[in-house]
Amino acid sequence: MSDWQGSGTPSSTLTWVDQFRVDLKEFADTTRFTDGMIEFWYGIGDRLMDATHFLTDTVVRNYMLELWVAHNVIMDYNNQVAVAAGNYTGEGLKPANSYNVGDVSISYDNGSFMEQNGGDWNATIYGRKLLRLIRNLCPAYQVY
Repeated sequence: MSDWQGSGTPSSTLTWVDQFRVDLKEFADTTRFTDGMIEFWYGIGDRLMDATHFLTDTVVRNYMLELWVAHNVIMDYNNQVAVAAGNYTGEGLKPANSYNVGDVSISYDNGSFMEQNGGDWNATIYGRKLLRLIRNLCPAYQVY
């Protein structure tokens, strides 16, 4: 995991975006997940998770910031794919709890892995991890 300090110079020769891609290898595809997209969400998250007010442990804060960025990048990407397919409502972007194909039906208990009252944070694994960390580590910053 990165030991990036935010709002300054990374502790290694890697940029924040490069370190993000090292820590979360699933974002290595620069065509799908552009540097600009990652930098945009980093800029917002870095301000929202101001170390002086949010967390003093920089390792935990950095991990949470990476989760914040990953969640929002995935949400952006999913929206772009949906719009490209003509879906301007966002319908179908939430986790499904059942599927039917012909005579075969399968259902899932989404409640077993979703964060209660998690809202949009439940839309990605990164959002769920972030929300769980916030609820466990920062009770003053409860998200409902």
